[in-house]
Amino acid sequence: MSQHTPATEAQVNYAMKLLAELEDSDFGLEFYQGPTDRNAMAAYSKLEISTLIQSLKDLQDGPC
Repeated sequence: MSQHTPATEAQVNYAMKLLAELEDSDFGLEFYQGPTDRNAMAAYSKLEISTLIQSLKDLQDGPC
C-alpha cells in the first residue's frame, strides 16, 4: 500500500462513524487530537487514515 494512496470513502465514513461514537461516549473528545471533519480526513492517505481508525478504536476502550 503506497503511503500516498488517498483514503477511500469507506475509510473516511468509518472514521467519521467512530468519531461520532467517541463523541457520544463518556470520554467525549477529551483525549482525541485529530481531524474532526470529513474533508480533513479525506485528505489523509490510506496509511494515515488506517492509523487514525486504529487510534479511534483504541480510544473507545477508554484512555490509558
